[in-house]
Amino acid sequence: MLAVLVGHAAHAYDCSYTYNGKTLYYNLLVDGASVTYQSYDGSNYQDLNGIVSIPEQITNGSYTYPVVRIEERAFANCRGITYLMVPASVWQIGSGAFANCSSLKHLLVKSTTPPNISDDSFAGMPSTTVVYVPNNAVNTYKADIRWPNVAPMASSSTVDVNKVERSVTRSAVERNNARKPATVATPNNRPSNQPSTPESDFKKGEECYGRGEYAEAAQWYRKAADRGHASAQYYLGDAYFHGDGVPKDDAQAVYWFGKAAEQGVLDAQYNLAICYLHGKGTPQDNTQAAYWFLKAAEQGDASAQVNTAICYENGMGVEQNYEQAVYWFRLSADQDNAKAQCGLGRCYANGFGVQQDDNQALYWYRKAANQGQFEAQKYLQEHGY
Repeated sequence: MLAVLVGHAAHAYDCSYTYNGKTLYYNLLVDGASVTYQSYDGSNYQDLNGIVSIPEQITNGSYTYPVVRIEERAFANCRGITYLMVPASVWQIGSGAFANCSSLKHLLVKSTTPPNISDDSFAGMPSTTVVYVPNNAVNTYKADIRWPNVAPMASSSTVDVNKVERSVTRSAVERNNARKPATVATPNNRPSNQPSTPESDFKKGEECYGRGEYAEAAQWYRKAADRGHASAQYYLGDAYFHGDGVPKDDAQAVYWFGKAAEQGVLDAQYNLAICYLHGKGTPQDNTQAAYWFLKAAEQGDASAQVNTAICYENGMGVEQNYEQAVYWFRLSADQDNAKAQCGLGRCYANGFGVQQDDNQALYWYRKAANQGQFEAQKYLQEHGY
């Protein structure tokens, strides 16, 4: 269905989609959805304020589209946005897309490959704005021709996009709930008429975290974690891993990740695998890494699936099994994971676990290359594509 705004500087768009309470407008293209503007003049998204989280994908009718672009001047002159989250699926941000977003404080970009931008994509952004990118991509962004000119990269190699996003999102929940001012109870001053349960302690921790009171949050998480609350165990592990409200302690992080992982918390399983893989807080152990990657992969996590595939492809912590590698590469690739798409292309190119097929190899390498995957781009270049 085509909706049209009539009047000065009107703009046609294909659909609207509401995510986390914010409605944005999209054009639907062959390769996915493109965030567009509401109106081209100064009233663009005039009611949009606070935290804006662009989704990885949208649905329109019976179809699902990955969000791949932010169009030229899509959010120009939108002065109410303070926090912006850009998903990993976005590979292009158009000219003037966020021009004169004068209240923008935090820009969270989740892709490990810097999206293509223009020199003026963020023109007029405050000098105090901070850009957050994934830990393993800081150097990639700094080496990009344009991204270093956007804004400082927060905490350099210690940046954790997921942690920042979680903090921002929790703060938004607190504001949207519009609670009346009240004295916040801490573990030492809990009113006697409020019974303590693991869930209530965990929720108090969430409230403290949302206000940036990390030490108090860690205390509440520990009280809930000690009584078996799975999410509290994970967040306490996360606090120790990043030093949020407690001294940074990788061994304690592994301990609490392990407690939560055993209860099926996906993020805990994945983080525990990473710790075993790199020997953080525990002796390096590929077998344990592969085990926990598989546990998270079985819950549908694309990153865990591609890492499970790599374990099987290389016999790392498991017996080498190309068929299993192809299986997990495919599941992750179907979720648009570029690394998995490249791995699937590699399997087809070499006949690993599948019948050798140059056309299929080319198909998957192209999909990965379009997302900026270096190995795939190199393959295409070397083969004259």
